[in-house]
Amino acid sequence: MSRPGGNPELKKYQFSCEGEPNNAQLRLWVTKSLLSKLNNTFGVDRNKWIRETLTKALDKIDENHTKHDIHPDNNPN
Repeated sequence: MSRPGGNPELKKYQFSCEGEPNNAQLRLWVTKSLLSKLNNTFGVDRNKWIRETLTKALDKIDENHTKHDIHPDNNPN
């Protein structure tokens, strides 16, 4: 049975995420040895590390494209 009036300290224990929520799923096949290494290295933070690493890699790709787009030889003016 739930507590009448709810938990007054719910905000203290409630799950929250920064920025955009992680509500989409990506499935990836890897070798057993790679999965074992990820689990042993990062433990419960494995998925967080993978998300951050993918984000950094994509940001770097975007940054490289931006540098090429503003190169003087590519400027139509």
